[in-house]
Amino acid sequence: LLMSLQNPRRYVPWLGAAWAMQLLSGHTQTVFMTGVALGVVGLVQQAANNHQWRPLLRPLALISVAAVIGVILAAPQLIPAQELTALSNRDGGLTTQEATAFSLEPALIGRGLLPSYGGQPFSEYVSYLGVIGLGLAVLGALGGGRKRWPWIALGAMGLIFALGRFTPVYLLLAEFPGFDLFRVPARWLVLWSLGGSILAGLGIQTYMRPSYSLGMVGMRLTPMDIGRRRQTLPRYLPIALGVIGLLAASTLLADRAADQVNGTALPSLVTWAGWGAATAGLVALLIVGKHRRPRLLALLIVAEVFLASMTLPYNDATDPDVWHE
Repeated sequence: LLMSLQNPRRYVPWLGAAWAMQLLSGHTQTVFMTGVALGVVGLVQQAANNHQWRPLLRPLALISVAAVIGVILAAPQLIPAQELTALSNRDGGLTTQEATAFSLEPALIGRGLLPSYGGQPFSEYVSYLGVIGLGLAVLGALGGGRKRWPWIALGAMGLIFALGRFTPVYLLLAEFPGFDLFRVPARWLVLWSLGGSILAGLGIQTYMRPSYSLGMVGMRLTPMDIGRRRQTLPRYLPIALGVIGLLAASTLLADRAADQVNGTALPSLVTWAGWGAATAGLVALLIVGKHRRPRLLALLIVAEVFLASMTLPYNDATDPDVWHE
């Protein structure tokens, strides 16, 4: 994002300071994922804007300088941490089997990327935007213009890396420095969440454009064309519904990894009803409504995610038996 600002070099020290705060917080895997994400977003953004190779080196140079600043600021903690690492089993890197432990089970992709109102997958596998958020993310990926490409790349990378040992990509990367220091590839889903959330925002922008009524972003329309919005099915909506439908159908395979689910592996009737209600709300606002209602859309997203969160493990931080013994 630095490259989209005027005089981006001015903000490099601030990026370095933010990186140092991440280092001082103690979770180095998050710092590593941040560095990879910054590099990918910077490269893709430059490629989309310039279509030349030479400018691609500029974001990498700025990110490298910021990384050096972050390391210098966090050195009082990093130096003893490195001494400790040299005495641990991470010295020299983890084996491929260790580095790919807790990879996202392919059979649980649907359960992890869609909200659940019943059984919950292993917490590291949960990374949903909500059904409405996912539909808007697809809309943003299809109609978000050049702004969409860095976030499509980020979300796709997060999902592919999260699969870990189930993809040849991560099996190869697990032998490289950095990747060989951390377990739980499923944590890369945080990049899926970030990329998908921004794509959902671009989806709302696409929804607000007058040309959206015919699903042809950028096309000039007459007032009569715009008035036909309620009678015209946007080109992008069937694709969004198809993605939601495929993920929902994939949850029927969740019983193949039932040991990774707390509760019933297959979605409950309440969960299916929740997905159906959210899908109906999305379609109603995009097609049926007389006017574009971004605030109502945002309210529905928040309501869906909040209701689904009621069954997440963090709601039971203390065993109820503690109060009865």
